[in-house]
Amino acid sequence: MKKQDFKKKVRASKAWKDLRKKIKDEQKTDPITGKPLTKMFNLHHLSQDDEYYDDLTENRFVGLNQKTHDFLHFCYNIYKRDKDFDFLERIKLYCEKMKELTESDRSR
Repeated sequence: MKKQDFKKKVRASKAWKDLRKKIKDEQKTDPITGKPLTKMFNLHHLSQDDEYYDDLTENRFVGLNQKTHDFLHFCYNIYKRDKDFDFLERIKLYCEKMKELTESDRSR
C-alpha cells in the first residue's frame, strides 16, 4: 500500500475520528494562536516518522488550525535543514520591521 493511501485509511478510521473529537473537546483552542479550533482543524502528528502514523496515542497529537499547521510544517522544515532555531529571530526581525514601517506610514 502506498504511503498516502495508508495515511488516508488511518484518517478514515473510527479511532482517528474519535481521537479528533476528543482533542477538539479537550483542547478547544489552537495552542499557537490562542484562537478557537475551527471545524476544519488539523489533528497534527507531533512525530514526523511515517512508520508510526497509525499510533493514535493521544499525547502524540495536537489540534492546529490550518494556517498554524502549515506554518508549523514550514518552520519544522527550516529547522531540519538548518539544525537550529535562528530563523525564528529572523521572522521576529521582519515582523518588527513590518510593524515599524506600518506605524510610520499611518502617522504620515
